Amino acid sequence: MYLGNEIRQRAVSLVVVLLLLTATVLALVPGVATAEDIVLTVGRTKAAFTVDGKADEAAWAAAAPTIVETKKGDATLSVELKALYDDTYVYFLSKWSDPSYSVRPNQWNFSGGAWQSYLHKEDRLSMLWDSGNIAGFETQRQGCMALECHEGAFKTKTAGQWGDVWQWMAGRTNPSTRADNMGWMDDLSVGNNGIVPDDFAGSKVWTPNSLYAGDDNVTTVQFATGDHPINKAQDNNPPPNPDPEHNFLFDGYVMSIVNPLDFTDGTTMPGWVLSRPTGDRADIDAKGMYDPVEKKWTLEVKRKLVTGHTDDVQFSNLTKDYSMGLSVFDNREGGIDTHYNSQLVTVRFAVPELAVTVLTVSTASPVIGSRVTVNVTLRNIGAYATGFTVGLYLDNTSGAPVLTKPYTEMAANSNDTFNFSWDTTGVAAGKHKLIVKADTAGVIVEKDKVNNKMELEVWVYPGISEFKASKSKPEAGTKVTLTATVHNPSTTTVSVTIILSEKDKVLDTKMENITGGQFKNITFTWKSSKVGKHTLTVMVQGSPETTKTIDINVQEKSPAPGAVWALVALGAVAAAAIASRRRK
Repeated sequence: MYLGNEIRQRAVSLVVVLLLLTATVLALVPGVATAEDIVLTVGRTKAAFTVDGKADEAAWAAAAPTIVETKKGDATLSVELKALYDDTYVYFLSKWSDPSYSVRPNQWNFSGGAWQSYLHKEDRLSMLWDSGNIAGFETQRQGCMALECHEGAFKTKTAGQWGDVWQWMAGRTNPSTRADNMGWMDDLSVGNNGIVPDDFAGSKVWTPNSLYAGDDNVTTVQFATGDHPINKAQDNNPPPNPDPEHNFLFDGYVMSIVNPLDFTDGTTMPGWVLSRPTGDRADIDAKGMYDPVEKKWTLEVKRKLVTGHTDDVQFSNLTKDYSMGLSVFDNREGGIDTHYNSQLVTVRFAVPELAVTVLTVSTASPVIGSRVTVNVTLRNIGAYATGFTVGLYLDNTSGAPVLTKPYTEMAANSNDTFNFSWDTTGVAAGKHKLIVKADTAGVIVEKDKVNNKMELEVWVYPGISEFKASKSKPEAGTKVTLTATVHNPSTTTVSVTIILSEKDKVLDTKMENITGGQFKNITFTWKSSKVGKHTLTVMVQGSPETTKTIDINVQEKSPAPGAVWALVALGAVAAAAIASRRRK
């Protein structure tokens, strides 16, 4: 008999829950959109959060709010939404005004020797997420045009289409026996068969505190006339969190009522015994706090980005937009049910956006074996990024980078300028591409990966190891042999042009093939009739870095030998003539 009661109790409870949920989800569907979509930006954060309904973390204060105007007829209720995410979780913060604190659904009241259950309702907030396959949910901009949601039914029009429903209840999911006093949001799905709770462990979620709910009598109705509560709080064993108004009963902290008539008038008793399930149905943490002075609810919500459950919307692609409808229930005592629907809300994750914006080099024509300074400016024009590497590649990015710069973190909307010192030793002579790529391992989620990379062209040349002349002080008009030794330390053959010049005037050029590892002498013949200092320059065409110079001092041309003897003879004759005159 006990087993039968338990099964029937669970079945009745589920029917009641589904009826309540049907009414809830009917209000979830977003209304007609205005000309401008509502976009809720989910900021990236590294802050730690305590889901307690206080929202006193600095990260919440800094987060950008989005105001969603929910409507019921001509009435409007504004909800302030904020959202943040980290590597594991997504967090939502909702604030809205509510003139009444309604947390006592189906509360019992003892009066005149009998119990009566008041049709009290509870404040609620719900989100309906499009799984991405409900035709018309986004394009029609209102869920009611994409689902069957009239005459008591709420379901998708086609098999295979489904939505993810999150429902917070001030009287049944918000109270908690956990040490951290954290509540939860009921996680459900809506498909073409209607509303189905997600999988969970345990026999019940919340149980009617009702004799008729488990009496095995199909003619009785729970909470109706003649019914009465069967549980009360245990004596001397209160739940971990204070409940001074005795609004809630928790599974594990109740005891049976022996005599339901042994109470004084005015005694109240909660209508439900609460319990938080484990498993998929309860994978959303939530806590709401009501401010009786401002008459406002503050609700914090936390869920894993990816739950791994097939009946949950998965925030696995942070570069795409997600769509949801928001509903707020300003329910009050006496069974007053006032729910407000929102139009479509587009939920957009703010992701990092890395971009290499500047790439320059100290020289675009280096000599093999020299070092080149590669200057880089990296910008992050999105949310903050952590744990990535910037790499310098040669020619392609398929292999390992030549040099790397790791980043532990890069702040949002920031830039950084740095440089690589590239050693060209061992680099093949010829044309190459230098490529700088941000996020070499592809670990950063971005919408645009193209601007992560920038490249430029460089030519690497063999150097001139020596430049010498056969004569350093030739006479004017004398031929001088100039020798430039070109060294190619790479393993490839390269064709180069060697230019000989004086000042800006090219005197001669020679094209040569230099094999890998070769020292090759390139000779030029030069002469000048102009006396004085001459500075000659030799270089590999295209690479000023290969330039070598030599100074040659051209001397006056010496007289011929015959002319010298003639002068000597003339000098002798003149000397003899002078001597003869002196004797006379």
